[in-house]
Amino acid sequence: MARGDTLWTPNAGRQASAKMSAFRALASKTSGHDIVDTAALWRWSVDHAALFWHMLPGALDLDIQTGQQPNHSGCWQERFFPDGRLSFSGNVLAGDDDAVALIATDETGADVTYTRGDLRHDVASLAAALRELGVQEGDHVGALLPNRAETVIAFLATASLGAVFTSCSPDFGADALVMRFGQTAPKVLFICDGYRFSKRPVAITDPIKQLLDQLPVRPILIGVPVLETEPSVFRDLDALVFNAAVRRGGGALLDHTKRPFDIPLCVVFSSGTTGPPKAIVHGAGGSLLQHAKEHQLHSDIRPGDRVFFHSTAGWMMWNWLVSCLASGASIVLYDGNPVYPEKHSLFALAARYHVTHFGASARFYDMCAKRSVPISELCDLSACRQILSTDNDL
Repeated sequence: MARGDTLWTPNAGRQASAKMSAFRALASKTSGHDIVDTAALWRWSVDHAALFWHMLPGALDLDIQTGQQPNHSGCWQERFFPDGRLSFSGNVLAGDDDAVALIATDETGADVTYTRGDLRHDVASLAAALRELGVQEGDHVGALLPNRAETVIAFLATASLGAVFTSCSPDFGADALVMRFGQTAPKVLFICDGYRFSKRPVAITDPIKQLLDQLPVRPILIGVPVLETEPSVFRDLDALVFNAAVRRGGGALLDHTKRPFDIPLCVVFSSGTTGPPKAIVHGAGGSLLQHAKEHQLHSDIRPGDRVFFHSTAGWMMWNWLVSCLASGASIVLYDGNPVYPEKHSLFALAARYHVTHFGASARFYDMCAKRSVPISELCDLSACRQILSTDNDL
């Protein structure tokens, strides 16, 4: 097969039912243009960018007050929706109490399931605890945690307060952590006692202590037990235990305050391959709107779907995955070695949880191809409608 050859084309029924097709029909009706196909839709969105972005929140069922049409001059000084307001956490956590929000699992196969009601309760409770600890709008909160439910709860609780979230994977060394958290100087830092990789426990007590010694101000610590039920490192560092923090704020209601469209939501970092990692600030409105566009229009994610993307909490794709909740989907989290105990373990996970959208890095797919992993023979992926990567939709 030559490079550029078409690998697959959806049938007419699937094309007609796609959310992209529904949006194209809406754009045609709204604009008065006859937008005949996806290429024409792209051209229209470029030529009429203000109208495109202005109609997008309603088309994606997002609760965003946009105000006037956006500035789109391309100048970095411009505010995109200058009058826009939204609650990022309110959009992400909307939905029926009993609907599954997330499933978190690891190499052992043990899992935990949160409904949207469960998730709202814990996010609201933790947010109340963070507020009691002094976290205010604009403050920074850090997380040195694996890809677990607690990490998602910490992110959304931070967002609900208008504070700014930064997360790093616990397999980062002390220098890498200092280069990242040293730039954000978090008021509160979520830590864990370690992580498991290929079922091998890896304690991170020393990197945490080295990090704390080099931060300009020592943050308040909240500990998430991973390796032990009651880690001694939490006592040594005077860290509040995560579940105790949630109980402290128990009974609180989720803050749905609508804040400016461009309020900072999170800081992600460049890889550090061309010098020290560079901090990149993502706004709440831009992140939610762009992610929902990618989810619903480009990936055809719908309420009731289950989305998996293999990522640590230190990669920007983790933030992308969490935002899938705003499109009514459930997310599946995995913590561990993607090829343990078998090369097809992630695909077995997708089959077990009836994942509809499966995502991983291009490097992972390249490994599968080079090792000739017979995925279709080993796993029932009949529920999966789309395979995603960071480079292409595959």
